[in-house]
Amino acid sequence: LLLRHGSFWASTARSVLLIFLQLSLFTALAVAASTLLSAPVAILFTLVVALAGGVKDLLLTARGAATISPPWLLAQQASTVQEQLGIWVDYGLMQLLRFFAPGFEVFSSTTFVKRGWAVPWAAVSDAAVYAFLYALVCFGLGYVLFRTREFE
Repeated sequence: LLLRHGSFWASTARSVLLIFLQLSLFTALAVAASTLLSAPVAILFTLVVALAGGVKDLLLTARGAATISPPWLLAQQASTVQEQLGIWVDYGLMQLLRFFAPGFEVFSSTTFVKRGWAVPWAAVSDAAVYAFLYALVCFGLGYVLFRTREFE
């Protein structure tokens, strides 16, 4: 099975490259956060976003976010205002998580390794493009935040 994409060591090198790309995404996020926030807050922000990205698939799958009914239909079935508000808050948080938390599943080589397959170059190139675009957005946002920052 490994012959199609190269040897064991070549596949391991591609897995390490995926980990490096994931770390570069963390770094871009941390640099962008540090342009506006103090060091401890930037570290905490980066860890929270990294944690959210790590559990993103789990939460979206557990909540059925892909097949969930629209919140306006669920809110009509709710009996109290608190339930309606909870439905809208839950929907908003899931949408924020879906669009702003990084998708670390792109960097995972687990799917290939557990089946005994070599990590293909296509997975590495997809992850590289994702990391580059995410880093570009982070650096652009960091640049804008740094330009508007008022120094004491």
